[in-house]
Amino acid sequence: MERTLLEKRKELELQIQEAQRQMAEVDERLVRIERHAVTAEEGMFSLRSVEPVLVASIREFLPKGGLCLLLDELKRYVRLQGEESDSEMTIVWHRRADCDEEPSDIEVAIPISKSIPNSHKVTIHQLPGVKEVASYIHRCDPYKDNCKASEALRAWIANEGYRLIESIPVREIYLTSDKDIYGQLRMAEAVVPVERI
Repeated sequence: MERTLLEKRKELELQIQEAQRQMAEVDERLVRIERHAVTAEEGMFSLRSVEPVLVASIREFLPKGGLCLLLDELKRYVRLQGEESDSEMTIVWHRRADCDEEPSDIEVAIPISKSIPNSHKVTIHQLPGVKEVASYIHRCDPYKDNCKASEALRAWIANEGYRLIESIPVREIYLTSDKDIYGQLRMAEAVVPVERI
């Protein structure tokens, strides 16, 4: 009888831990929604800071056309580790090639709620915060190179009396998942580190 009660207690503890993990995921999503609600108006430029975030990521040199495969691999791994893989994703451009056919230094990252094991390709780390960035909310397709957000944002930065900090990579944060609108334009935020001239 005592053994049965101890087993039942352990089972309940595991269920509570799982419920707490799920609540933490929901809380994290709510924070992301609130964070983006302020700047969610399409076509809006703003200055803001970027908080550090725990991510699972893959970084490689590859042409932009390989981005889809890289993201699929990352999403599969994150899902296997019990994390949400259909949340926002971030593309970090460490070095962008002049044309799509040439390899760029690209990192794809997905926010996670807790540390999970690294794999031979996936790295778990804190994507650093940035004190001041110029932000531009727009619609685009991460798998095509017809997005003009970077040009529009760079012009706005210059007009506002700022300059890019070249030593910190540019980020593109996709605010909706592939699952929600695969193959369509999605809300995105271009994030460029800046400093006052």
